[in-house]
Amino acid sequence: MIRPAAVLRLAAALLLSGLPALAQSSADAEMRFSTGVMHLREGRIDLALEEFKKAVKEDAKNPYFQKGLGLAYSAKATRVSDPKSRDELWKQAIASFRRALELNPYYVDVRNDLAAALIGSGDRDAGKKEFLTAYSDPTNPTPEVSARNLGQAFLDEKNYPEAINWYRTSLNRNKD
Repeated sequence: MIRPAAVLRLAAALLLSGLPALAQSSADAEMRFSTGVMHLREGRIDLALEEFKKAVKEDAKNPYFQKGLGLAYSAKATRVSDPKSRDELWKQAIASFRRALELNPYYVDVRNDLAAALIGSGDRDAGKKEFLTAYSDPTNPTPEVSARNLGQAFLDEKNYPEAINWYRTSLNRNKD
């Protein structure tokens, strides 16, 4: 299983790396986004979700805001026990990530998030396909993460040879 805490830490770091691109958004939307990142990092998922929703409402064409919203939905989905509510949260996360990719097809990091959400929602084949697409993209800043997540997906399915292959690929991409 992909570890939610690790995904949240990575996601928060990746979101913060995109802050310079927020210059076109209103100051209020940027502040809401930053506050959402802070809440997400500190585990206050509901507060993060509200801040990201408000940022998206102010600027629906900002892919970083959409990604933040998707990450908040994903985080909440991992904490909800009701299957119907969880499924709806995964759908909203997937929609937010897809919207971020529509707005900026070169925002490869979102593919990792989309893949994790697809796997979380139960669509494992589509999730693995997204991880593979992210891994294969020459502009992916973290191909080792995509490879590691592919390894984890195959491990969860007890496909050990393929899991080992992707874990080795991850290590070969980044020895750290």
